[in-house]
Amino acid sequence: MKNLRTVWARTNDWLNPIVVKELRQAVQGRFVLGLLILFLLVAVSVMWGFIMSVDPDSLQTDTGREAFFFFWSVLLVTCLLFIPGHAGSRLTAECANDNTDLMFITTLKPAAIIRGKMVSALILVILIYSACLPFVTLTYLLRGIDILSIFIMLGFSLAVVVCGIQVAIFLACIPVSKGLKSALNLAGLLGMLSMIPLMIEMASGMLRFGFSGMMMSGWNIWGPILTMLGFMLMGVGLLFVLSTAMITPSSANRAAPIRIYINAISLLGFVIAAAWSRSLRQHEPLVMWCIVCIGLLCLTLLAGASERDRLGPRVARTIPRRLAGRILVFLWYSGSANGICWSLVSMSLILAGLYFWLEHYPHFRLDSDFNSILVYLRAFTCYFLSYSLTAVWLRENILGRHRRIRPGLTWVVAVLLMIVLSILPLLTAFFLDVELEQSESYVWFLANPSAMLWYNRHIDMFLYASGIWAVAALAANLPWMMRQILQFQPYQRPDGPDDPPARADRRLEIG
Repeated sequence: MKNLRTVWARTNDWLNPIVVKELRQAVQGRFVLGLLILFLLVAVSVMWGFIMSVDPDSLQTDTGREAFFFFWSVLLVTCLLFIPGHAGSRLTAECANDNTDLMFITTLKPAAIIRGKMVSALILVILIYSACLPFVTLTYLLRGIDILSIFIMLGFSLAVVVCGIQVAIFLACIPVSKGLKSALNLAGLLGMLSMIPLMIEMASGMLRFGFSGMMMSGWNIWGPILTMLGFMLMGVGLLFVLSTAMITPSSANRAAPIRIYINAISLLGFVIAAAWSRSLRQHEPLVMWCIVCIGLLCLTLLAGASERDRLGPRVARTIPRRLAGRILVFLWYSGSANGICWSLVSMSLILAGLYFWLEHYPHFRLDSDFNSILVYLRAFTCYFLSYSLTAVWLRENILGRHRRIRPGLTWVVAVLLMIVLSILPLLTAFFLDVELEQSESYVWFLANPSAMLWYNRHIDMFLYASGIWAVAALAANLPWMMRQILQFQPYQRPDGPDDPPARADRRLEIG
């Protein structure tokens, strides 16, 4: 009996309080109850209509499949629109500045809060799925669909709904104004609406193809499906760590979990893509994964330039005292220079791994378009680095004096600089009556990354220009970066233990 009480006490401690809070409020509210009753009414009406319209003597073999597909579509629309919207709206209200909720005064970790929101939304989804199961059983009795197809389709819709819930939670955690938050939520809603026809069309094709044939096809079918599910899980995990970082106090080392997770999924994805490239004897899977990773790291480069320049005492206390330890952990600490160096090192490792693979397996097939994509990839990387470092230099030397521009707005400076340098040459060429159709007119657009798509014959010139700009911007910011590197030291109190007279003088002054 004592052991049972101990197990119950530990289980009670492991239970997330956020899950209990969310489910209690959902049960006491009217939204979930009304949604469930409405869903049941629609399901009963549709099933009654199917049963009454079918003649048992002339029962077709696809009646059950059509009924299940209709129920599956209603279930997908219900869970993909209402449940993420409910979870996102509640978290948006709790993250508002004028509504201090439990998450700002609790001792729970930020990861536990996001995990509780996710689990509570999933429980509501499972509740709706449970209400749908009796009607799904009736579609099986109508013939035309098997149990395997039913479970695979339900699992497919559940994976899509999980992604939608995590996207809604991520949008709700973004620290922006109410107007911009409403615009982001509306964009997320429209994105989910646009995904519904695509998901329904894919499901229709999968049902027509039949899952019994998929079971007989072996790895040729299940391999890509499992790989896609794995990459979806990586994306959900990335949004999870980003959401956790956004509700973490700014005094903490918020960048460490994000950078560690991105490095982990980059390595794991590299291994998976390399395995597919070796299996297919083609370089395309690995090249596409490296393009995705470089694109993500370009965004982290812009975000790293917008981080703070100095660490607070809370983070500085965790810095190792030995020089070797500080060198090892420098890249995974919050800070502007830390983020830029981490992004550059990660990009360099990915590109080095890619070129090593291309040299090691030269006999694998690579489409000519991918060769040009690699050149575009290097050029876009140099442009992102150039604009990010130029924005940092402008913030530190011109705009940032007297604290006019705080470090968190560096990405805004970079985006505005990109817009100005992309439009200004175009307006200048227009007023000077320059014929832009000529091949030599590309020099007017060397600062515009998108112009590479128009003047693709001069892509090498864009690469050289962006590379020279990136090196010059890096050299201009080198004193700023060295200053941050030298300031990466463990926190020391003004009156340390080796200075007892100072503390005695302070006590005398206070007395």
